[in-house]
Amino acid sequence: MLIPANDKSKPIDIGSRLELMIDNHLIDSINKTASLKLHKPVKQDVVFTCDQPWEGNFSGSVTFIQDQDKYRMYYRGASWPWSPESSHLCYAESSDGIKWDRPRLNLVEHNGSKDNNILLSGEASNTFVPFKDTNTNRSIDSEYKGLAKLSYPDKGLYSYSSRDGIQWRKTSILPVIKDGYFDSQNVSFWDETRELYVEFHRELKGPENSVLRQGQQLGYPGGSWSRDIMTSTSPDYKGWSKPQWLKYPCSPREQLYFNQIIPYYRAPHILVGFPGRFMAGREIAPNLPITSHKSYSYGGICDTTFMSSRDGISFNRWVEAFIRPGNKYERWIYPHTFAYYGLLVTKSNTPNMNDELSIYLLDSGYWTSKGTASHIRRYSLRIDGFVSINATMNGGEFVTKPITFTGKNLLINFSTSAAGSIFVEMQDISGRAIEGFTVNDCTEIFGDNIEHVVKFNGNPDISKLESIPIRIRFILKDADLYSLRFK
Repeated sequence: MLIPANDKSKPIDIGSRLELMIDNHLIDSINKTASLKLHKPVKQDVVFTCDQPWEGNFSGSVTFIQDQDKYRMYYRGASWPWSPESSHLCYAESSDGIKWDRPRLNLVEHNGSKDNNILLSGEASNTFVPFKDTNTNRSIDSEYKGLAKLSYPDKGLYSYSSRDGIQWRKTSILPVIKDGYFDSQNVSFWDETRELYVEFHRELKGPENSVLRQGQQLGYPGGSWSRDIMTSTSPDYKGWSKPQWLKYPCSPREQLYFNQIIPYYRAPHILVGFPGRFMAGREIAPNLPITSHKSYSYGGICDTTFMSSRDGISFNRWVEAFIRPGNKYERWIYPHTFAYYGLLVTKSNTPNMNDELSIYLLDSGYWTSKGTASHIRRYSLRIDGFVSINATMNGGEFVTKPITFTGKNLLINFSTSAAGSIFVEMQDISGRAIEGFTVNDCTEIFGDNIEHVVKFNGNPDISKLESIPIRIRFILKDADLYSLRFK
């Protein structure tokens, strides 16, 4: 499931940036006893319940933003059957990503009162996905931006901006993007690597899109189309390129709803995504009482998968689930195991442990229970912990492509068993061990550490190899290597 490697003739200059062991970008050779391993988030507690009168039983489309020491949550509050008139964009805040509060904003009236946390009302609230703009050339009054689907005056994505993330204004008179279905979260952000704004949205892929949009085909197996993801770019968040389909060079075609693509905060040159997979035609628990739209509830089942990219077009997409529905019946039904948008850094539940990543999913409510509030559950994952190079106790090893680096220390994020180990060797580009940096010189590595400094003969200083093309050989035994960087 690896995207074919690029040209090996030129050393990869990784400088001092973090490199995730998430694909084969750095791998030149790997033996059969080592492999890339997808890790799964750990289920945590429900952190938020949409139980206010204006939130109804159809709350969702949640976006999480980590904004310095403040965590922001934007979400739709609505009831089924959905209508633009009863739909609201709501807002909550947190200091830890776990306990959330609704500030009283006094912006939008609901049932005669503005004592609520509503930011906007109407159709835009159904698919609105804001982000904090990190483009240093942005205007001061548009620190926050976002896209939302509107049907009038023309159907498409319209742009919004805000100075403070609270008071929003529509900044496009006509749609900035028209080619798409747009009925799920329409993601956008500033890509600092490409120095462009990028967006990702859902579209129906196939020769009969116009017919499909009329609801005459719901995606059962054997059809000539599928739900999939498109992307486009913009230098200014105004004029956007023609959308193009994402590519999955080594993965089979599957139906994807939400894309949830985001730059990884420790390595923004790598995009990670948590697409919602829809398995059309499959059913689960046919006797479960369903009070919503039957074609969605029984039209298929779903889970969350994982993918990554270095160019925003070609993605390594794992066919194994990143998050499984589990043994709760309603979590199999669309969209109860789709990830919401955003990746937060939160404190561990265990004192004195490393921070962790948090991802959030709808836990219950939505389609399956009339009058039931939506519950948002947190899942946690190790920092950098999406994928590792893993070896069992039988041992395994891999060698990198030629690289150059900047720094004097090699830091690795790793985990071993009590009996496991990792050894590192520095090689020249022909594969010969460099004197003083051989496997025998490496201080044995074992334990669990997010930033372990590799030492040779007790010395961490490798600055004499800086800027020289080298390879790195890793020998693992009952161990996982998640990432590396030079410092």
